[in-house]
Amino acid sequence: MSFPAYELCEAGGEDWVGQTPAGWAMTPLKYIADFVNGAAFKPDEWDEVGTPIIRIQNLNGGNDFNFYAGEVDPRHHVVAGDLLFGWSGNRGTSFGPFRWSGAGLHYLNQHIFKVESIRCDKQWLYWCLKGVTEYVEQEAHGIIGMVHVTKGRLTSIKVPLPSRHEQRAIAAFLDRETAKIDALVEAQRRLIELLKEKRQAVISHAVTKGLDPSAPMKDSSVEWLGQVPAHWDLERAKFIFSRSDLPPPEDAEVVTCFRDGQVTLRRNRREDGFTFAVLEVGYQGIQPGQLVLHSMDAFAGAIGVSDSAGKCSPEYLVCDPLNEQTSAAYYGLLLRLMALRGFILAVCPSVRERAPRIRFPDFGDLLLPRPPEAEQSAIAAHIARETAKLDTLCEVAEAASAVLQERRAALISAAVTGKIDVRGLVQMTEAA
Repeated sequence: MSFPAYELCEAGGEDWVGQTPAGWAMTPLKYIADFVNGAAFKPDEWDEVGTPIIRIQNLNGGNDFNFYAGEVDPRHHVVAGDLLFGWSGNRGTSFGPFRWSGAGLHYLNQHIFKVESIRCDKQWLYWCLKGVTEYVEQEAHGIIGMVHVTKGRLTSIKVPLPSRHEQRAIAAFLDRETAKIDALVEAQRRLIELLKEKRQAVISHAVTKGLDPSAPMKDSSVEWLGQVPAHWDLERAKFIFSRSDLPPPEDAEVVTCFRDGQVTLRRNRREDGFTFAVLEVGYQGIQPGQLVLHSMDAFAGAIGVSDSAGKCSPEYLVCDPLNEQTSAAYYGLLLRLMALRGFILAVCPSVRERAPRIRFPDFGDLLLPRPPEAEQSAIAAHIARETAKLDTLCEVAEAASAVLQERRAALISAAVTGKIDVRGLVQMTEAA
């Protein structure tokens, strides 16, 4: 949808603004409002009772509050309706402006500004700061995760200042239009959650119940497993797999096992699905198709089948099927399900102040279902096909959500910099 634009424009004087409508003065933020940093509470001052302290993690609705039993300067008091600005936080989440909605008195922690003595329309300033946030985050391009801006830098940024009437019109326009976009984004988020739940359900059912819905069932006597097809056997893992002892190839690349079950070359490492760092000595060899468990991280799902040849840490349990017809892919999926249900952690020896780890003797004692070999392969192939379809749908939904978020940011920037004349749009909406 296209929106009308102002006809007369002049240079804005800021990279993020471009041209602005005639009569919109470019004004540094320090002349529009005051930005007061929160109090520097020390960890030993936190309490379990008293007044809740707003920290960075609370800006997006997190309810895990620390408390302070004493009094602080009223400048650090926050009540519902106050405008805050997280000046040191994660891009896209805790960095930028927030309209506080928590009930009752709160105290403000450092790394967050309270925006007060506002000399313009507060709702417009919120949206204007949203546009400024996008600009600051772009300036920090290449910085992953945390972004911060100093008070001096933030308050020196010039913003286009329209009349009060136009400020209120812009705020009303953006409240309405972003609410529409947010509803669409939320619908995509719910769809993604449903697709992920469906994906897990497909895996869970196939690896524990098989593919034949008419197959007679029997009690496995295994707590996490429940009933299994009557023709399936149950075996200890040590009678299905042996531990590999391949030497590391010379000049081989390092293979890593991620928490999402992918076992691949380290250069394919992503930001998510991490595993614990391990000491890189005493490498062992690894080949494609081998079952791999990260001894310290298997409880969190770091279990899978290698897609690469190379070397890996001795902290990995690299296993070979004792029977060539046994499907490592089937058991990788089965063991990840067991981990996600908490039953890998349950068999890890209890160790103080260290990550729980599973050793090969612990793994070998696990009682696992053993479908016929052909059925194992059929189950793994079925899961690969069905999850590929669901993953594609999930990628489409995530792409649609990203486009909506980009449109939201562009709409905010266009409205607060005068690229959209919203005055008539607000009137038409109110009259409709």
